[in-house]
Amino acid sequence: MKFRIFIFWLIIIQLLGFFLLFIVRLFSQSTLIIDQMLIVSGVLAFFSYATTNPDLRFLRNLKFPDFQSSHNRSKGIARISVAGFAALLFLTISVQTVGNIDRSRSMFMFEWIGCAPNSIQLFDIENRIVEKFGTESLLAFQQRVEEQKTRGFIDGDGSSLDLTNSGVVLFHFQKTIQSVYKLTGWKKNLLWNVQGCSY
Repeated sequence: MKFRIFIFWLIIIQLLGFFLLFIVRLFSQSTLIIDQMLIVSGVLAFFSYATTNPDLRFLRNLKFPDFQSSHNRSKGIARISVAGFAALLFLTISVQTVGNIDRSRSMFMFEWIGCAPNSIQLFDIENRIVEKFGTESLLAFQQRVEEQKTRGFIDGDGSSLDLTNSGVVLFHFQKTIQSVYKLTGWKKNLLWNVQGCSY
């Protein structure tokens, strides 16, 4: 199997996975998104196996990967391994992107800062977090702020916080994913009743 063809094939499989997840989300937002990702991963595993198996291949005109081993058993193991790898890669990427944006407080923090009214200071954000989520969430928020400052996504002194240019890009990416995949986790974790955001 040529390496370039394999990489091209792998990219196609990943794009197909995200498209299938988009279709699933169009028709159902009530099912847990991780369950939907697992279902899509299963479909991708079958599709990946089919496109590397001459007996099952239904996309004969496309140059998908093939295996040159003379041993049928070795070919079968290779196809199963590659199909499993493609499915697990999609699951890993989708959980780290779509899943995190839907469920991670680290991602919600960008919403809290990006959508905060201009007059709001760090003290007000922390008070609102304590009121809505409790003291433990405040400690977690403070830790995540320091982490994101180190990564260059957040800037600020002791009284205010702001998104850096990189933070603004990440924030817009986050909002795009929320819109495309109809994510709702962030709505349950809003700090501010605002119609729009400052970025």
